[in-house]
Amino acid sequence: HLDEAPVVSKVERLGNSGDEVRPVRVVLSTKEAVRNVLGKSARLKESEVYQNVSIAPDRTVDERADNRVLVAKLREKRELEPGKVWRIKRDSVVEDRTSLIVSGLQETIDCTDQDSIKSLFAHLDEAP
Repeated sequence: HLDEAPVVSKVERLGNSGDEVRPVRVVLSTKEAVRNVLGKSARLKESEVYQNVSIAPDRTVDERADNRVLVAKLREKRELEPGKVWRIKRDSVVEDRTSLIVSGLQETIDCTDQDSIKSLFAHLDEAP
């Protein structure tokens, strides 16, 4: 569920009326609401009712063409280097890294102990 229900400003059905399944353009009140919905849209796949529904940003014709090129590059990278995780970020295909660099730890903290690092990350949730 979304933290706060987005305010829907407008809803319109796209495509020709004879088409069986037509997309719907939904206009929300803020860009933040759009980012929030897009960020959580993958969760629809877990729902029996909405598992076949997808949500994507509203793009112009040129943006859709550029996105098709990016998706083709993404598929190529994934095929050529299957051991790596690739994604699209800011109009380019990048390796999705799962490593972080933590600096400034005192020598008394055992950096090889996972519990020490977990404790460090737990403070991130507590920070104001």
